[in-house]
Amino acid sequence: MKRFIFSTLLLLLCVAYGHAQQKVYIHLNDSTIALYVWQIDSITFTEDEPLTPPSKAEQVDLGLSVKWANFNLGAETESGVGYLVGWGDITGRNHSSNKKYFPVEKPTGHIVADKFDIAKKMWGDLWRLPTQDEIQELIDSCDWVWETVDGVGGYRVTGKAEGTGNIFLPVTGQRYEETISEEGLGYYWSGMLNTENIDEAIALNLSDTEKKVLALQRYLGLAIRPVYGDYIIPVSIKLNEATDINYTNVVVSGTFEGDYQYATSYGVLYGKTVEELDIEGSSKKETEGAPTSKTFSYELKFLEEAATYYYVAYAKVNDSYVYSDTLTFTLLSHFPVAEYVDLGLSVKWASWNMGASSDEEVGGYYGWGDATGTLKSRYNNEYAVGNTKTDIAGTKYDLAHVKWGGKWRMPTQAEFEELMQCTWKFTSNYKGTGIKGYIISGKPGSGMENNSIFMPRAGVQTYNGVSQYYNTDADYWTSECQSDNVKAYFVTLVTGPNVQKHTSDKNQQVPIRPVYAEATSGGSGGDTPGGDTPGTGGDTPGGDTPGTGGGDNPGDQTITVGKAVDLGLSVKWADMNVGAKTSTDYGYYYAWGETEPKDSYTFDNYQYKIDGATDYNVQESYMEIGTDIKNTNYDVAHVKWGGKWRMPTEKEIFELINNCTWTWEDGGYRVTATNGKSIFLPATGYYNGSSLYFDYTQARYWSSDVNVYKDSYHAWARAISLVKSTDSHFMGSYVRTLGCAIRPVQDK
Repeated sequence: MKRFIFSTLLLLLCVAYGHAQQKVYIHLNDSTIALYVWQIDSITFTEDEPLTPPSKAEQVDLGLSVKWANFNLGAETESGVGYLVGWGDITGRNHSSNKKYFPVEKPTGHIVADKFDIAKKMWGDLWRLPTQDEIQELIDSCDWVWETVDGVGGYRVTGKAEGTGNIFLPVTGQRYEETISEEGLGYYWSGMLNTENIDEAIALNLSDTEKKVLALQRYLGLAIRPVYGDYIIPVSIKLNEATDINYTNVVVSGTFEGDYQYATSYGVLYGKTVEELDIEGSSKKETEGAPTSKTFSYELKFLEEAATYYYVAYAKVNDSYVYSDTLTFTLLSHFPVAEYVDLGLSVKWASWNMGASSDEEVGGYYGWGDATGTLKSRYNNEYAVGNTKTDIAGTKYDLAHVKWGGKWRMPTQAEFEELMQCTWKFTSNYKGTGIKGYIISGKPGSGMENNSIFMPRAGVQTYNGVSQYYNTDADYWTSECQSDNVKAYFVTLVTGPNVQKHTSDKNQQVPIRPVYAEATSGGSGGDTPGGDTPGTGGDTPGGDTPGTGGGDNPGDQTITVGKAVDLGLSVKWADMNVGAKTSTDYGYYYAWGETEPKDSYTFDNYQYKIDGATDYNVQESYMEIGTDIKNTNYDVAHVKWGGKWRMPTEKEIFELINNCTWTWEDGGYRVTATNGKSIFLPATGYYNGSSLYFDYTQARYWSSDVNVYKDSYHAWARAISLVKSTDSHFMGSYVRTLGCAIRPVQDK
């Protein structure tokens, strides 16, 4: 027995009040005791003598979610009443009718498996009070027969499943202070507070004619019939799409459901891969303590520009974690990657300047050799520091290469001069923007005559931001400099067509128009490899015969329905593509939302293009067919294969990416689940126009989801992209008009 003697209290009372002969008043439930301070020798507080440790029951399996004790807490036999205790009283001795002792004046929630659970305190292990749902499960899922055991009435409760046991629940009456009443009835506490009236808690009530759940005053003494099993607090989290996205910051938010007040901490994990979402990692925002509101919000700062991040919300409950679904966001970029356009020359040209996001913008102004795009120094020696070459194309000093990656780089003087082989047209009001410049169309006789780029007269700026020659000169840096590494070459495009070459100090701020350094393929535009930017052209085709595999495209259109493979995920995946004959065949190619293959995949022949539309990259150019087309007439898997077959959602593809092992085999990826089963995704490439690109080394498979990142991006749809060279498989957004493969799924 612990004893705490507070003699100091007496001393303090004497010092503070001794001269005034103050009294000490002790207020009892029904009276008050008044004593002078000098009458008190000492004050001693002691814990009450504990109850005799009760016998521990056996666990009885009734075929339910938890096992039930075979007798009441404090009893020795199945007919014994045991303790009659107030809700939340772990001493078992409190007979007060003051609800502040059961366990506090204003409880904040349930007491199942916490410090006020008398069953857990006295029997330990996984013993605890039952929840309301577990009591209701006992009522609904067992057979109840009234009988008498040792002269005590009650219910024999038997599990319905074969081989399950039974328990006896005796009538117990209830205690109010020292009086026991209603002995012909049974009352058993749950651990659940009545959240509609916190003066009450939930209990089981038995009579010889009924059994029901009801709410009773917390100070009443009722019997306890413990259960055995883990208590999983019903908490769930809904994570919202990220908002307020800019270049380095984003706001993520969500909503708690259920008994979130039992959480001891909560927060958000984020990283550039799913594997980084580790509760022990440092990339997280966390709040200690229980949530004070159903909603939460965090601003994530200092993130990587233009990067895509995964994020998931969590809450810690009972030493375990509850997680939301995992979502993604992509930060804005100061340097959005352009499409590349084939003009029939030695390189393909970007459709807009560095720092622009469309060809209607002039973009930024940069010092030569500044790979950050932010340097505004007057000193030449602070640009391209350490460079010893006269051509920085594709190096760490090349802004286009550093920011756009891949085969993007700054153009040489010769590549600018090559533009003179094309057809130039001057405009004084490009697309109604008031910007002057040159529309440069493909080289005559190259087959690229219908492709074009716009080169604005953006002028230049000084290092301190003073604009010069705007709408007068079309000036652009080249990748080349003089041997002294002090002055670099830029060009001025003039009517003629003509390309004039000049030199300038490196601190001059001049526009940059990147090129994609790969030989032309005779395609009709381009797409940015390895990224999310939709394209209108292509890269080197994989061969002369498109659609090698399950039938040419769109030749033999006999449809073979695949088999469903259970990878242990939320859906079953088909073992072959739509239009394929075997798992290694490519199958047919479809524009997003179309259900027939065709000879060419262009914006002009896209089935859902609005008549008269001219811009493939805006939502307004397309008929609205839904943001998720699964199981609709626009779902080619559903239309061609029927039954439960449909296109996969973006979420289901993410599930495939994150929960399976991806291994490159000859011509595609083997995707293996943890249960050992697998499917093969051939590297089908994709169609743009009438050309097939990257077959055997890349693939794109449509999902059923449109891109909903921004309204204008409804011109794009989501697809998984497979790339052999980087051993990567990721979700991207691509213009709907491309011809991509389809791998169906089937709901379980």
